[in-house]
Amino acid sequence: MSTLAALRREVGELAMDIRRARSRYGAGAALRLAGWSAVYHAGMSVHPLVSRKLQTIPITVGSQSMQVAFRRNQSDIYTLREVFLEGIYDFPYHKYVPKVRTIVDLGANIGLAALSLAAQHPSARVLCVEPVDENVKVLKINRDLNGFDIEVSKTAVDAVPGEVTLFPNEWWSSSTITPDVAGARQGNAGRMEQPLALKSQRIRAITIDELSKEHGIDEIDVMKMDIEGAEANIMAGNLDWLDRVGVLIIEIHRKYVDADPIIKALESKGFTRADHHGPCDVFVRA
Repeated sequence: MSTLAALRREVGELAMDIRRARSRYGAGAALRLAGWSAVYHAGMSVHPLVSRKLQTIPITVGSQSMQVAFRRNQSDIYTLREVFLEGIYDFPYHKYVPKVRTIVDLGANIGLAALSLAAQHPSARVLCVEPVDENVKVLKINRDLNGFDIEVSKTAVDAVPGEVTLFPNEWWSSSTITPDVAGARQGNAGRMEQPLALKSQRIRAITIDELSKEHGIDEIDVMKMDIEGAEANIMAGNLDWLDRVGVLIIEIHRKYVDADPIIKALESKGFTRADHHGPCDVFVRA
């Protein structure tokens, strides 16, 4: 893509973000979010922001006012845009689950999706699972700023328990335990992950069944799964845990994994795909 074409793309996306901000929020919040969107697109056009300095802004979802913390870098601001401007986790959950009591967020990153879901379902218990130390620190800040009932498990989920290699990255939302995904991203000079790669590390991995037992969870009304390619391994393993899930909102990383076996596995457990916008698929009970 030429420099001019890339610039036009960023300007076009910024214009869309501004329209979304105006349609979703009052003047103050819309201006703040549009401003951070402009920072994001400027970074994509000139030089990506790489910072661990925290920023906090107020955002209201429904009737819930929150303080939202994020780092001043491309990855966190991108996630801020996805969650609060694009609304990728906005869905009529109550149509399929009369009362959302338990939410499990696999691949919680810094907790922005969890904040959005907790605001939509203020009486729900929320469990966040996130393996990256730096993300967990910000996630806990977001929890503590807002007083939500959010538990944090610093681990990875996989098809089998044990230890796995984590490939962290300063593009924080792309950290993965899947070697093929890490290799494809960090080996591509056109992606941010190549210059932003960090040293790999060994971490604990847990199955979803074990996670549920450790935290005393019998039913999962809403599960969000965004685990950077590890969804393929999990969906190829024991799927008994799906019998306890009401709604599954999952990002299938189709660039790196084959979506068909995942979809067939979900269909075998009585799920069907619902209409939804954004990068995630939503599966509900047929």
